[in-house]
Amino acid sequence: MTEFIKLWNQYHRGRRPIGLLLGPDGAKHRFRFDALSGPIRYSNISKCRDLLLAWQNLLAAAALGEAPCWLVQCHRLSSTGFADIANASDPICATRQYGLPFGFEFLVHEYGGETRWRAHAVETTWFAGKYDALLLDIAEGRAAPTLWVSSGSGAIFAPSENGIDLYLTSKSDVDVLTDALAAERALALGS
Repeated sequence: MTEFIKLWNQYHRGRRPIGLLLGPDGAKHRFRFDALSGPIRYSNISKCRDLLLAWQNLLAAAALGEAPCWLVQCHRLSSTGFADIANASDPICATRQYGLPFGFEFLVHEYGGETRWRAHAVETTWFAGKYDALLLDIAEGRAAPTLWVSSGSGAIFAPSENGIDLYLTSKSDVDVLTDALAAERALALGS
């Protein structure tokens, strides 16, 4: 686990490994892909899921490649410590399913106080389709905050219920990705 902590500190020291907190923590070079909304998202559930998975896999490949990366999932600690829910709607089941050991703790200021969180991570390799079930759980709000971070560059793929955030290594990487995906997205949404 020290390899993950070293990697995180090398690229993201002082930042918390939760997608929506990375920007406020100072992460730069963000690319945002908003989720399909309202009637579009739910008019044809199967088609929308397929489209969403295609975009998630495409954006993950752009950020991570098919190279070593870390799968990270974070859990809020209760006042009595870590509580394991272990049922069909368990938002932290990915930690057990993928064998994510404990990495480190961090604080989040919320609800008028500080809450302790734990980051769990395991080294893996991204390839299209490998994490489709987890990606759907994330998109449908059934998973705790989850992200992937590239071992080679520190780039982050952070899907959520509301969309996908990529934190890339440079502004030019964001510009290239934005230009390359604009036409594809328009075609995909139009079909």
